[in-house]
Amino acid sequence: MADYSSTDEILDGILRKLGEPTDGTSDQEADALTELSSFYIQLVGGGKLLDIEIGILWDWAKEKDPSTLELLPMVDTGTVALTKGSTSGTFSVAPAASTTDYWLKLENREEWFRIAAHTAAMTSLTLDANYTGDTGAALNFKAIKTDYDLSTGVIRIGSPIKVYRGAARDIKGLDPSRFRRDYPRDSLYLGTPTHFTQVKEVDGLITVRFNAYVDTETRAEYESVKVPTVLTDSSGSIPIIPLEYRKLLMHGPVYSMMVDRGDSRADFHFSEAQKILQSMFAAQMKEVQQTNPGYGRLNTREGDVVPRRETLVGDITVL
Repeated sequence: MADYSSTDEILDGILRKLGEPTDGTSDQEADALTELSSFYIQLVGGGKLLDIEIGILWDWAKEKDPSTLELLPMVDTGTVALTKGSTSGTFSVAPAASTTDYWLKLENREEWFRIAAHTAAMTSLTLDANYTGDTGAALNFKAIKTDYDLSTGVIRIGSPIKVYRGAARDIKGLDPSRFRRDYPRDSLYLGTPTHFTQVKEVDGLITVRFNAYVDTETRAEYESVKVPTVLTDSSGSIPIIPLEYRKLLMHGPVYSMMVDRGDSRADFHFSEAQKILQSMFAAQMKEVQQTNPGYGRLNTREGDVVPRRETLVGDITVL
């Protein structure tokens, strides 16, 4: 009997449950592999699956070592020239690095302007929209970086992000709505950030935003889960999920494909898959909950689940 240790065995198991041949002649084989791959990526990402909001970084999925990020200090050397009604501007002293996507704050001016384009070591800059203030040839300014792209190929990040400059500091994750409410742009301050939020995720590139800016280059560390290697129909394709739970990769896709077929056996496979997922979740939570009982709260069924993007960042639940 197959132990579902490799992708080819899992795929054959899916086909057998569907009543399909496993000798390569099934016209459902490609669809089954696609369904398996999709289910696998969702599982590794630790989001909502089988009506369960997981919201954690699986220990077996996260990178062995933390990823790093360098927080950059503000730029405020010299002055900037801006003309009302124009997007063009000029630094009196060329910043050494590009300030594209920095936020420009002028002294004694209330508005903030995003720098849409700037080339390192150049004085010219372009704003994201026409400058609405009074024209000035030598305006004091601060250019502040709040948004950072993380390592590529990341499917999920953990919270907190850690900073070890001075006293160790945890930068806690918030959902975007709460972050915008609690930390509007005009509340930005000089100091080590206390909170961050995820503002974008495109093809494995995650962008995060902080609620403060630093005065010197600062190293930050965060746990992450990489987008897993693509599964292929071969004995050498090994899912990273622990072997004792790997049967989940058979029941989950079978459930989805049976639903599409209107097969009454779908509910059985849903139940089996959910049991394995709950068991895997409980195993990881056992030790963690001894020190933090509120960590990794598990919600089941559609009506009880709080949407991930509104309440979860990384592996925390926002209360």
